Amino acid sequence: MTSPLPDLAPSPVGLLAIGELLIDAISTQFVADLSEATTLRVVAGGSPANLCRFVRGDGGAATLVAAGALRACATPVFPDA
Repeated sequence: MTSPLPDLAPSPVGLLAIGELLIDAISTQFVADLSEATTLRVVAGGSPANLCRFVRGDGGAATLVAAGALRACATPVFPDA
């Protein structure tokens, strides 16, 4: 039996995530209540961005196409390391 799906060439993009780019603010120290945090680390966030970050962190290819309120969106969110 043949597959109803066409054979597709591998994509150099890998995962293509489309969605909203948000900001995750993460406390740099363990605190019982977030109001006790004195320092926050700000990173790109939102489900599509987090998915791309984890795929790339595991050695995969991922590209994010997103809308967001950050001026920094014009620069790569996940620069090649």
